[in-house]
Amino acid sequence: MRTISRRKRATILLAHFVLLSLLVSFGASAAMAQNWRTSVVETRFVSDVAVSSPSTSSSATDPVRLSGTMAALVQIQSRTDPCTPVAPCRSVPVRIIYVAEATGVGQSTGTTYRAIGASTVNGTLSMPGTFAWQAGLQFVPPSPIVPPNPIVPTSPITLTATINVSSQGTATAASVPPSGLVSWWEAEGNALDALAQNNGTLGEVSDFVPGRVGQAFSFAEHGYVQAGPSSSLQPANVTAMAWVRHLGFPGQNNYVLSQGGESCVAASYALYTGTQNLTFYVFDGGTFWSSPDAGPGVWDGNWHLVAGTYDGQAIRLYVDGIEIGSGTPVTAPISYALPYQQFNIGAYRGTCELRFNGDIDEVRIFNRALSGSEIQSIYSATP
Repeated sequence: MRTISRRKRATILLAHFVLLSLLVSFGASAAMAQNWRTSVVETRFVSDVAVSSPSTSSSATDPVRLSGTMAALVQIQSRTDPCTPVAPCRSVPVRIIYVAEATGVGQSTGTTYRAIGASTVNGTLSMPGTFAWQAGLQFVPPSPIVPPNPIVPTSPITLTATINVSSQGTATAASVPPSGLVSWWEAEGNALDALAQNNGTLGEVSDFVPGRVGQAFSFAEHGYVQAGPSSSLQPANVTAMAWVRHLGFPGQNNYVLSQGGESCVAASYALYTGTQNLTFYVFDGGTFWSSPDAGPGVWDGNWHLVAGTYDGQAIRLYVDGIEIGSGTPVTAPISYALPYQQFNIGAYRGTCELRFNGDIDEVRIFNRALSGSEIQSIYSATP
């Protein structure tokens, strides 16, 4: 029997869905073709999920790593005015038709799971810049069904998918970030969360400059972004990530980001300069524990991706996808019972104000500690 590759199967599904959607929703009119720039992007992804069954005869879960492909037809409304990193075009309408398929084998049962999804997404974006959306996949009946208490999943999977968009309105790349992403502040001329979970507000005078992707927050020891308070930004295990840039040491106790604050002592977790270069720390209410220091190379005037993680066993720091040192062993829980509860970008705001001198872009919080390979994949996927 002739077999069809996973990528070809996804392409066929996309072609069928695109044709149907165009005919039913948009129409294949010449006017639309003239007013919208169309491109197709594709990406592979991996997502760890715990499959559960609604069956009353079984309350078990089956951990599974799904590997799959997502393809998207992207239509962005054409603009006659120039769009540049310095002066991006904002609120540009975008339509996305995506299709995704993933398979994986359950670690507990050996069951082969398959999930598929296809839908249309409408929104607005800044170009150049990025656009994120929630992509849903639904399990299909597993094979084989394992007796006596089979896990037959019905709950959908939700993935965060993103595209990068050029100044000309072309989708240049797509990606699916690792699971556990809670919030993503893209800094595209505002403080909105791309996932619409923890939209922020701009405090004082906050500027924007050409960023690592699209635009970036620019702070010169004034201005900040505030979000929350939100329990979603207070996970037991965490990854805090951002692109940063400054030429030369920004200064002591400059905060890239912070969650909450205890007087003028410490945040629950934070990326900051301290008295060295850059570290990530967590605070248990009495003691704060820091990762190894990034070293002076992080402040060479270029963009660098910095990520701090805590998994309940160690605090780690990564720069451009590479771990610094081998982590700091810690088992203390992060304390979120602090008087100040908000999340801040570019500042610590307890009873004292500690700001940041430099540029910050693409701030992300995950509710788990990402692995080194996952952080490397985000670094490599950023244009």
